[in-house]
Amino acid sequence: MSPKCAKCLGSTNVKDKDSVLRCSRCDIVVHVKFISTNDSLLDVLKNCNGLKWFCDSCVKLPFNLDSLLKSVDASRQDVLDKIDSKKNEMITRLEKLDDVNTQVRSEIISLKMLITSNENKLVDIDCTDTSIRHDIKSLKQEMSTTFASIVSKKVKKNTEIINNEVRTVQKMLTEVNEMKNRESNLMVFRLVVSGNDRTDVMKILQHLVEDISEKDVLKTTKLGKKK
Repeated sequence: MSPKCAKCLGSTNVKDKDSVLRCSRCDIVVHVKFISTNDSLLDVLKNCNGLKWFCDSCVKLPFNLDSLLKSVDASRQDVLDKIDSKKNEMITRLEKLDDVNTQVRSEIISLKMLITSNENKLVDIDCTDTSIRHDIKSLKQEMSTTFASIVSKKVKKNTEIINNEVRTVQKMLTEVNEMKNRESNLMVFRLVVSGNDRTDVMKILQHLVEDISEKDVLKTTKLGKKK
């Protein structure tokens, strides 16, 4: 049950420091509005745990130094306990931060190593790519040279074959022409030698063919030994 105000006997909330003050000696509770002091001092009393407030009755009583010292020591110990608690809490947080910092550093080192490894791999890939490009270029040149050589040999061989074929055909055409020309040749054996062989040949031909004339006989040639 909440204590009542010593002035108005109304109910109070001792946890509400903005509305009530508790006497550090007799523990009575008084609403702030009944305390005759300035606002600045009230703010100090509300916000500072090391300061003690005494009601009017306790102020008039003989001063008890031991009780005051005990009260101050208790307040001081309470403050020290709170400081130690905060200190331990801060140490725990700092240790956690240190662990996190160590972990982050380790991850950063691992990341740097990974980046370095990847850079080395990229260098190796570049070297390999350059080597492959060089090999491909050399292969293209070799293939081009080989292809040109093969084509040249093949063309040369085919040219020789074609030339041989042409010569063969020309020879055959020559022989055919000669045979064609010889189809109209006429050989007369045991012809008596006279001073005019062409006239003798024409007489024989006119005897054999009725409509033959001089223009039909292109040339007459005597074969055999000349006397």
